[in-house]
Amino acid sequence: MTIDLPSTPAPAEAVIQPVDFGAILTPPMGGALQRINRLGNRYQATFTMRPMRYEPHGRIWAARLARAQTEGGRMRFLQPGFAPGNPGSPVVDGSGQLGSALALRGLTPGYYIREGQAFSVERGGRHSLLVAAEGVTANSSGKASVPLTQMIRTLLYDGDTCHFVQPMIEGLLTGDAISWALRPGRITEGFSFTITEIV
Repeated sequence: MTIDLPSTPAPAEAVIQPVDFGAILTPPMGGALQRINRLGNRYQATFTMRPMRYEPHGRIWAARLARAQTEGGRMRFLQPGFAPGNPGSPVVDGSGQLGSALALRGLTPGYYIREGQAFSVERGGRHSLLVAAEGVTANSSGKASVPLTQMIRTLLYDGDTCHFVQPMIEGLLTGDAISWALRPGRITEGFSFTITEIV
């Protein structure tokens, strides 16, 4: 069971990195470079937590991270200063979609999905993070085809829930997740960890 990591206190820093399974082929005789794109590109995020009081925040963070290291973790994907507005109740519109665009329905008519806006698709309780490559407006029926920065990498089904207001990144944890320091004044610091998406 994936562990939901606390939403407070907020991280001091988050470093986002696409995990790229493609490659650039360099010809040995000076020909043109070639880019080979492969399915499976995903995201990872490295979070550094700010110092926090041990009671209750440090105690809870320590317990959740210890569990997440073996069970996987899920955390809110940060978009500082961004207000997603009212997207409605968007879901995937049609099963088995492939490529670099995702058809959605259930959006608020006229809702504008912005370039770079993140959202997650939940399937079977697991989130996959996606990012809009271009701005697109939902039509009068609440439908939109959203261009994506990464190709669809997992099988999605009609009606899978899309989270625009609170997108999540979910995966396995690496880093010093269960190492922390207790400082004078009942302060806990040193939590730093990376979540890499499984799919």
